[in-house]
Amino acid sequence: EIEVEKMVVDDIKDIILYGRDWLKSKKSSTNISHQPDSDTVIKIVTQPMLPPGKTTTDGPMWKTLVPLAVVLGLLACVAVFGIGYYFNQKQSQLGLEQTKVAVQQTQVAAAQAIQPTLMVVQPTTAPSSTLQVIVITATPQPMPTVPPATAVPIPTSAPAIQLPFSDNFDKGPSPLWKVLSGNWITADGRYTITNTEGHWSLTALDEPSWKNYRIQVNVNNPPWNTNELGVLVRVSGGAKYLGFAVSNHSRTSWAMLTLNDNWAKPITGFGNMDAPTKFDLDMEVSGNQFIARINGAESQRISISGYDNGGIMLGILCNVTACPSFDNLKIDPLP
Repeated sequence: EIEVEKMVVDDIKDIILYGRDWLKSKKSSTNISHQPDSDTVIKIVTQPMLPPGKTTTDGPMWKTLVPLAVVLGLLACVAVFGIGYYFNQKQSQLGLEQTKVAVQQTQVAAAQAIQPTLMVVQPTTAPSSTLQVIVITATPQPMPTVPPATAVPIPTSAPAIQLPFSDNFDKGPSPLWKVLSGNWITADGRYTITNTEGHWSLTALDEPSWKNYRIQVNVNNPPWNTNELGVLVRVSGGAKYLGFAVSNHSRTSWAMLTLNDNWAKPITGFGNMDAPTKFDLDMEVSGNQFIARINGAESQRISISGYDNGGIMLGILCNVTACPSFDNLKIDPLP
């Protein structure tokens, strides 16, 4: 910028000096017609140079200076316009550079705005290529608390045989009975068998969901020393069944039996009393406790594990035509 200003000033000075020299040359122009002798009186006529078309030097000097002033004014205007145009171009170039810097700063701010921990602050003073970066530690947002999933209870199917259950056999056995062996019939309203094959005949109320319950049943035990009967509890499979049995000599006990046994095997010996020909049998199974009563009197009580749930079975072993029988069966749930 300083070099351009110096060049413009030098050009103006050259123009002014040129005009001054031109004026001096016009004023000092002298015409000499001949070489005089030494005796001749020399008359020198000095006449200023007139512009073309002028025949006299009459008139003030300002008329001569006006054109020169006009020229100088025009040259000054051209110089001022040139200087103004130059500075305008410099200002435009500076504006473009500032705009480029602002765009770069905006791009940097946009890129850094994506990161949650940085914030770019634009300067409030004159634009600068140096960015001020303030690091802000982001506070982690708490994660939403998800309530624990509520366990959905798995629906259990209802027992096929509901308690309480009863059967008086007056119109035949309930269809819920499942015959496992032997030929079971009802005769005179009682549930009994017809075969005399010398092994256990079994019929069941097969319900594995039963646990604690009470059994009441009327028993007819003819006085033959070859017959046996039993009421088995918590039957849910297995090789051996647990039940209260009456032996061929009418002796009673909690015993184990299998399908192929010829008699029931007492667990802890026989009970406190023998069974009469006809009696009411009352049995309770609750937890590991097993109790049997005959006509209301306790015959035997045991505690045993491994038999936790299941239905009941009626069993008869008979070698003669007069076999034991059952009537008025009732089963009630216990807590």
